[in-house]
Amino acid sequence: MLEGPIAPAAVAALPGWRRSRPRRSARAACGSTAVLKSGAPGQAPLKQAFAEGLDVTRFELKEPSLHDAFIALTEGARRP
Repeated sequence: MLEGPIAPAAVAALPGWRRSRPRRSARAACGSTAVLKSGAPGQAPLKQAFAEGLDVTRFELKEPSLHDAFIALTEGARRP
């Protein structure tokens, strides 16, 4: 997860992201929650963000929970 006053398009352009979506929180005016591609190194997008001068206020890597995996797998699934 990246937080800070960063445009979602700038986050999507960083290496290794499979998908990204905008997010708002009490700590940051703008941010993104993103999922890395399988096997992508977590440090690559952070290094690139700093190289591009993006104002990253928070960066967090976490393994997806079973709930996260379920949501990702069923997102967009048709309901009866």
